Amino acid sequence: MDSILERPHLIAYFAGTIFPFTCFFSYVLALALNHIGLWITYISDASTDPPVSGVFGMLLTYSMIAFLASTYVRKKLVECACEERPEIATSKVRLANHVSGWLALTSVICLIFVAHFQVHTTMFLHGTMAFIGIGLGVLYCFLQVICTRAMIPYYTAPYLFYLRLTFTIISAFAFVFGVLSGLLSVSKFKGDALHRWAPDDGGYVEHAISSVCEWILALVYAGYMLSFAHEFKNIRIGSMKVVLVRSAEHEVKNGPNRIEDI
Repeated sequence: MDSILERPHLIAYFAGTIFPFTCFFSYVLALALNHIGLWITYISDASTDPPVSGVFGMLLTYSMIAFLASTYVRKKLVECACEERPEIATSKVRLANHVSGWLALTSVICLIFVAHFQVHTTMFLHGTMAFIGIGLGVLYCFLQVICTRAMIPYYTAPYLFYLRLTFTIISAFAFVFGVLSGLLSVSKFKGDALHRWAPDDGGYVEHAISSVCEWILALVYAGYMLSFAHEFKNIRIGSMKVVLVRSAEHEVKNGPNRIEDI
């Protein structure tokens, strides 16, 4: 625990690697078990049957927890920068940082729903949560670009601003094209199961475009988390405190409460 608190950049590294690992591992496992053919598919569509669905749900939940931890550390970093440098602490930066924290939390919750409610059983819930979760992720990237620009040159490097701006632009285009092509593909679908979309089911080209956009978004979000590692190397997280609450009578007899670091 102490090593993580002293080296919070490990959180960003973990978040940026476990997410793409989850996506690719689940896809390869589904191929190995003959759950899908060798065609382009949505990330979650490759993980609809057990045991792949269980593995995917578990790993994606871990990924989202790591994402949430990284975004929380990032939020606190920007807050500390605003306290130390008044020129950074504009109302725009403070608002962007505050809103992005809530966007990250909501996005993570939605994507956990996506992991555990498969498209072939709850299509509306799965699709809605995916749309909200991924869309809020794009907005999060945009707001953190604003924060990154304000923190130059004190707490970040210019190349990180341009890198995150590039990631944000790519994610925005991928999200829009992914949604539009996905809706168009569904209107042309003539097969039996959406999660088993074969090339002869109709609308496959549009489905393939939408699927590629989803994979691009996954890689972009992973890269965005990895970009936090450079800044996290310059911070340390203080130990949490646990206070044992005792009655007044017990305190008189045995001394004051003890406070332990964890």
